[in-house]
Amino acid sequence: MIDTRVVSQELQDKILEQFRKSQEQVRKGQQTMAEAVKSWSAAAQSIAPQLPAASWTARLPKPEELVASAQEFYGQLLAAQRKSSEKLFAAQKKFAEEALDAVKPLLALAGSTPARPGRKPASAASAGTAKTAGTAKTAGTAGKPAAARKASTTRK
Repeated sequence: MIDTRVVSQELQDKILEQFRKSQEQVRKGQQTMAEAVKSWSAAAQSIAPQLPAASWTARLPKPEELVASAQEFYGQLLAAQRKSSEKLFAAQKKFAEEALDAVKPLLALAGSTPARPGRKPASAASAGTAKTAGTAKTAGTAGKPAAARKASTTRK
């Protein structure tokens, strides 16, 4: 008999693993960007003392312009990360739906029905009758006392 909890846990683990990988990729990208800025500023500082002071300082942007351009850059970076996260979420949702569709035959054999993401679960009364009907079909429980049957079906 197929344990649906094990199957769903495996699917959740795979989805979380993919999400962690994407987070690691974003983190590596941010580290690479920070290292590039550090190396650029170090190179600029090594060149700066060699240039005549009066000629190049007049062409430097004002601090307000620097702040505005940095804010614009980080706004674009945030928008790109948001778009990437939305794509990742959509891919994970599609993966979960495909996995659910793939597992449906196994769940049907086990006698349970999957809940689709975004849908409300069945009422407690109907879930209780479905569980009772499913446990009555379980092999080896017919000869057990009621307390033993209940204990064997309520394991987590």
